[in-house]
Amino acid sequence: MLNFNPLLRLPEFAAGILACRIWSTDSRLVNRTSFEWLIPLLVAALLAWRTPLNPDLATLGLFCPAIAVWLVVLAASRGALSRFHALPLCVRLGHWSYALYILHLPVWGLMLAANQENGELMNPRQVPFLIVTFVATAGLAAAAHQFVEVPYRRAFLQAWRPLETHG
Repeated sequence: MLNFNPLLRLPEFAAGILACRIWSTDSRLVNRTSFEWLIPLLVAALLAWRTPLNPDLATLGLFCPAIAVWLVVLAASRGALSRFHALPLCVRLGHWSYALYILHLPVWGLMLAANQENGELMNPRQVPFLIVTFVATAGLAAAAHQFVEVPYRRAFLQAWRPLETHG
């Protein structure tokens, strides 16, 4: 119940909004080139840190400040890591990320079921199975993004446009 309660995810949502506001409104807070070295340091700190709390509680906003700083630094910097994330493939994967998030578990389950039904053709713990599953998930995510997300976003924005002109 803790992991899926939207109210308990509010700190993460608020941290994302705050990070966006800091990045977009006050560029003085972040030197655009000198702080990118903080990103691997933050990742290492997050990976190395052991919490004595219940893991469910630890995920409910405990990492938000560090992740918000990471996002602002990454978005504002112009170093190698930022240039890598600006590559067309990375940007495209970013566009597909919500669909990847939504689809990865159902596709994983379908791949496991199909694999078992066909006599365990691939070991689910080995790279070939993971590659086939990732390619299938990415393909479905690309289609979902193109044919579901994009049209619905356009329709939603179009529906709200008249309200903006009267205000």
